[in-house]
Amino acid sequence: MIMRLPKLSLRLSVIFCLLACLLYGLSAAAIKTPNLKAGWRFETSTITTSIFNIALTLEGTSSYLSIADAADLSFGTGTVDQPFSVSAWVYPNGTGNGVILAKDSPSSANREWLVLLDSGTLSFKLLNADGSQYSAATLASVATYLTAGAWHHVVCTYDGRGGATAEAGMKIFIDNEERSLGADNSGSYAAMTAGSNPLTVGYGNLGTYWPARLAEVRLFSGVLSTTEVAAQYNSGNAQRGTAQNTPGTTPESDANTKLYFKLDDGSHGTAADFSGNNHSGTLHGF
Repeated sequence: MIMRLPKLSLRLSVIFCLLACLLYGLSAAAIKTPNLKAGWRFETSTITTSIFNIALTLEGTSSYLSIADAADLSFGTGTVDQPFSVSAWVYPNGTGNGVILAKDSPSSANREWLVLLDSGTLSFKLLNADGSQYSAATLASVATYLTAGAWHHVVCTYDGRGGATAEAGMKIFIDNEERSLGADNSGSYAAMTAGSNPLTVGYGNLGTYWPARLAEVRLFSGVLSTTEVAAQYNSGNAQRGTAQNTPGTTPESDANTKLYFKLDDGSHGTAADFSGNNHSGTLHGF
């Protein structure tokens, strides 16, 4: 005997099947649609959710970021220096030594400049080509200011004066406050010489890898004013607690910006440069 379904049940079954097919089609379209605006894949060992939505995480054993040598990443001719500034948001995972940003070499060749943590001191250091002569501004007991397990904004500026007391033209700001500095000079420093080494983030002349998170790493020609330092600090602070954004939604660079890594876009071994100068970075050790 053939059982006949009531008309209402039959209609509901047909509607259910149609809905299932429609939902399947929408899901497939969402995956492969050419109108998809963003589709980044972030490796958990490389990019970590943070107050900056996404940040670069360096585990401290082999990971770092490198940027190929370019003329606009150097600020010395061998006889004359030019002014420049660096800034970054950093999240130290401890109190160990490490390089934040450097145009330098682990060997004694083609050395230029670096920002490093060494034995509890933060140094902004300029060197001649072989490193035998240098001038550095230093901030002792830096753990007082760069506490581990928290985000901090670091800015270093240099007015390009050159000479054995070049450090007198340097300033270091941490969390929008200019800090009192010491000096560390060796030999008769005159000026940096443009070398051929890459610029590195998280690794440098100490031969150690820095365990930390980083975001909003920038390099500028010229000296950032206190107003510009405050604007960067407040811009970064404004991102605390916000939802994840598409790269490009924070204030972009100006003509003096030589390098700008947001470090919220890294995937497949590269990091994008938002300065417009096409200095894409390569991720190592991930």
